[in-house]
Amino acid sequence: MTTFIAMALIGGLLFGWLTGRRVQKASRAWTEYRATKHSLATLRTVAWALTRPAAAFVVLAIIIAVYALYLTASQPS
Repeated sequence: MTTFIAMALIGGLLFGWLTGRRVQKASRAWTEYRATKHSLATLRTVAWALTRPAAAFVVLAIIIAVYALYLTASQPS
């Protein structure tokens, strides 16, 4: 059982790191879009294209975290 918990933690850290990278890229895209809003119309499309998958990863990470908490709480001590 300890190995399972360790693997779940490592998987969670990896998933969180990947999610953070996606959010960072989306945030940077929005910053660049705002800085050059009038000169480059395609940055808005790029920003939305990066935001949607990042948001999906964040929602998925929240669902997984809630499920992990549920599993932890429902295990008999």
